[in-house]
Amino acid sequence: MHCNRRGKKNADSSAFQLSERRHRSNDGTPDYEKSWSYLDKIVHREIVKAGGLLVFNAVLIAIAVAVGPWWSVICPVLASLVLLLLLGVTRETATDMSSPRTDFLATARTVWQGMSLVDASVIVSAIGILILGAQRWV
Repeated sequence: MHCNRRGKKNADSSAFQLSERRHRSNDGTPDYEKSWSYLDKIVHREIVKAGGLLVFNAVLIAIAVAVGPWWSVICPVLASLVLLLLLGVTRETATDMSSPRTDFLATARTVWQGMSLVDASVIVSAIGILILGAQRWV
């Protein structure tokens, strides 16, 4: 893994290196088509997770409205709004598309950000479940 100026590990470079090691052509050079296919699978998996979380949050909102006070819907609504950030479109710059490596790194960065949004939504949903559970026992 590469480190940036602050000493933190650079996830983009590590994703590229991992893909570069896994996906090689017969002559030993990196096969970017296989790498793109790998990223496509990750994106598909995250979209499926986001769809499931939206349904789960809708059920959680319905339960919160039915049995909890008005403020108990805040966490599931916030978790759903975080997932809507996945719809944001990022544009690559010309320098990002100058080589297959930089293009792949720019795409990997976007995928990494999307995965982080899904993770944040899961955490906020879990907090909402804990709030509803605590209300049931009080």
